[in-house]
Amino acid sequence: MVHPNPSFGISDIEFRLPQDSKVNLKLFDTSGRMIVHRIKDQVYGEGYHRVELASQELSSGIYLIELRAVNEVRTIKWIKL
Repeated sequence: MVHPNPSFGISDIEFRLPQDSKVNLKLFDTSGRMIVHRIKDQVYGEGYHRVELASQELSSGIYLIELRAVNEVRTIKWIKL
């Protein structure tokens, strides 16, 4: 999940891991172009986590956040106002 969504500035990306895992978060525009190569790229322990996404330098629009962890890939739609 991403809160708040839509957002004017800083949002939090929240996720839960069933086990320790390397987590990779990337940001794309709707055409598939990577905007931020690595929001985070590190190992997290089992449980709930929150990562801050500062977006003040991004243009308004719709973005996709890709979360890769524990043999899973999730894509989250996020709107920057």
